[in-house]
Amino acid sequence: MRRALLVSLIVLPLEGCHLGPGLDEFPFARRPEGVTVDASGRQGNVAGELLEVQDAGLLLLSTEPGTASKRIVLLPYGAIREARFGALGATYALKDGQPPGAATRERLQRVSRFPQGLSEAILRRLLDTHGQAEVQKAVPD
Repeated sequence: MRRALLVSLIVLPLEGCHLGPGLDEFPFARRPEGVTVDASGRQGNVAGELLEVQDAGLLLLSTEPGTASKRIVLLPYGAIREARFGALGATYALKDGQPPGAATRERLQRVSRFPQGLSEAILRRLLDTHGQAEVQKAVPD
């Protein structure tokens, strides 16, 4: 009996210990929004919320410079000189027009608004909400 009590007194406080990052370090884990993307390329800068990671590039909800207006844009990987994702660090960064490797792509999907991907119906509703007929390219060709 004394031994069980002693073990309980030692083990119970350890159950409350926690290792690794907490929710305070990942605000997007508490809200439905995806991580913020800040990207630069040959044609200028693009910033917005990461909606989805696609084969061709990143689908963003981007704010029009100087306005509160938002639009759905595709940022092709080839147009990215450098992209940073909130305060997530270098393991998430993209550089030199290269698409993400498998591990980076998986990490980026987890911090996007739609980690499971966007259905056509949801994409259509998003486009309608923002007054768009189709997804725009974030940078001109």
